[in-house]
Amino acid sequence: MVKEIKKGSVGENGLRLQDFKTGEHVEGKEIVFSQKDLEEFATGKISHVFGPDYSIIDTYRRRVMLPMAPYLLVSRVTKINAKLGEYKPSSISTEYDIPYNAWYSTDSQIPSAVCVESGQCDLLLISYLGIDLQNKGNLVYRLLDCTLTFMDDLPFEGQTLRYDISINSFVRHGDNLLFFFNYLCYVENRLVLKMDGGCAGFFTDEQLKDGAGVEYSKSEIEARKKFKRKYFTPLLTTNKFSFSKHDLQHLIDGNIEKCFEDISYFANGRNTSLRIPPRRSSCLIESLGLI
Repeated sequence: MVKEIKKGSVGENGLRLQDFKTGEHVEGKEIVFSQKDLEEFATGKISHVFGPDYSIIDTYRRRVMLPMAPYLLVSRVTKINAKLGEYKPSSISTEYDIPYNAWYSTDSQIPSAVCVESGQCDLLLISYLGIDLQNKGNLVYRLLDCTLTFMDDLPFEGQTLRYDISINSFVRHGDNLLFFFNYLCYVENRLVLKMDGGCAGFFTDEQLKDGAGVEYSKSEIEARKKFKRKYFTPLLTTNKFSFSKHDLQHLIDGNIEKCFEDISYFANGRNTSLRIPPRRSSCLIESLGLI
């Protein structure tokens, strides 16, 4: 079903809802890389997007890429301040048009994961600098750390997310390169999300295999020991402690009483938002057991 957008419509956050079919949302904007370019970067040849200076990268077995659909969450690049081979502070500005009837939205509002992941073009920026000319397909990208701060309500379908992404510094250790970055996410001129302390790098398969995972310091371990657990007395209780893929689908559909097989959980339409995200945007396993 295609939504009809009336002129002057606004979302629950008070910001304008756009009719993307008119094209007015891109009027007056410089488009450095289009949606078609970004799809090519995600699925095709880098040289078709960045030019012949990057052609040899297309011969390597791996390179930095954006995710393919449906996880490609960027519509265009409007600005880039970077030069091939120059590893110094660089920046990129991108936009993502949140489509109507998006597969990941609940009541027309996007989840936090989409708001975060739409700032994915640090990948495009580090690729533009030419990192794969050094990696030659032998090292791959990993995000190591970041701090996320939500500054406003999550955006809605029909609004455009704008990201100003900056790579601020680099550290090299042997063949490994680490880079440190941040971004700001806006809808119109309202700051919605900021990401600080971003750190990512490039590693061999062997280095990733030997990684120790998350390591806690002694002070962190001691602090966790002193933490006092708080308990909540549930309003309802269930005798069901294992849930199949079919049960979890009921949670996605908002049919809570069917998931728990207990009519006491029937919401009778009072809160249609009380459901979990679709399988494509969640990390659900095939079954779940509660202890």
